[in-house]
Amino acid sequence: MEKEKIYARLEKKDVDAMRAFAEKYNMTKAALISLCTMAGFNYLRALVDPDSYITPELMADVMVEAEKKGVEFKLPDDELGRYGY
Repeated sequence: MEKEKIYARLEKKDVDAMRAFAEKYNMTKAALISLCTMAGFNYLRALVDPDSYITPELMADVMVEAEKKGVEFKLPDDELGRYGY
């Protein structure tokens, strides 16, 4: 996997909090920052353009795993529209 460095400036209090979190979970600060960056970026992608990010295959996998844990899915009433409101 090819990697590229990204530079960012954060407030000292945030860097201190990240350093403490990384130490608590036995991670390097770089690993934590990479994890946070990708988690935030993936969340933003799903929020801004969910239809292109959350594929039907991914949603099907999520629903199958949720059903295994007892989650019941019901189709919304047609009058509620796409998002149920």
